[in-house]
Amino acid sequence: MTISTETDPYIEYEGDGVETEFEVPFEYIENDHVIAHVYLTADEAFQLITDSSYTLTSGTLTTSEPVPSGIDLIISRMTPITQSNDLLENRRYNAESQEDIQDKLILIAQEIKYDLEAAEELLS
Repeated sequence: MTISTETDPYIEYEGDGVETEFEVPFEYIENDHVIAHVYLTADEAFQLITDSSYTLTSGTLTTSEPVPSGIDLIISRMTPITQSNDLLENRRYNAESQEDIQDKLILIAQEIKYDLEAAEELLS
């Protein structure tokens, strides 16, 4: 994967009581890095559970039931801040492993940037 565009790791949809398929417009490495929440009110939300409440396939999140009218569905990405690749000394250079590491760092940087911008907006 190559991250060629800067995309917010967050999207909000308003339920209409009919729709069950929602595009996930941002890159992600693993399905479990994508999180979906339903906001009943500004202060009351709950996280949807993968496989029982929704599935994620090829950039589309499909809910098991339509999101009710007037209810917000928030889809976001939370990439774990971990080191999952081990580059061994005196071994052959693996370009794919290096690209995977860089992609993960770019996704994490996008998430941090988005969070900082949201915090700045709240403070102003």
